[in-house]
Amino acid sequence: MKKNVLTLDEFIDIDFSLIGINTSIEMYRLIYFINKKLETNFELQEKDVDYEYEDCTAHFPLYYHYSKALQSNVYIVANKHKAKVNQFNSSGSLFLEDSSFYKTKYLLPELKHVDFLLKVEGNEDYISLKKITVQINEIKQVSSTFAIELEQIKSPQNLIFN
Repeated sequence: MKKNVLTLDEFIDIDFSLIGINTSIEMYRLIYFINKKLETNFELQEKDVDYEYEDCTAHFPLYYHYSKALQSNVYIVANKHKAKVNQFNSSGSLFLEDSSFYKTKYLLPELKHVDFLLKVEGNEDYISLKKITVQINEIKQVSSTFAIELEQIKSPQNLIFN
């Protein structure tokens, strides 16, 4: 008897647009400048986007705004997190030596060059997205903003925030 196996990828509906943002400033400052420039009201969500890895847990801060102009949910999430990895080494004595280090984890590992992601759900209006990209790029502290082709994303399930 033939088995029919379905994978999670078959159920993920990619109905969003994605903009990459590169900057050296902290996320809360970026949100302040974006709120000021775009006249939005992004608010920090109570729960971060958390992912368990083999050696640590990564917490990606998430901001949300409902855009009346776009009639869409808009999210800004960090793509990078420096996670503390604890490593216990035996030195041959009775006590274990605790040596820890920081390791960078990525929400979308295929986009390691992107600092922050702006996700617009369900909006097909290319002109509005282009306008957002240009406006964010006008912020002095932002190095670059650019549209991300959804075909580049190998792990779209990491962008489900509900």
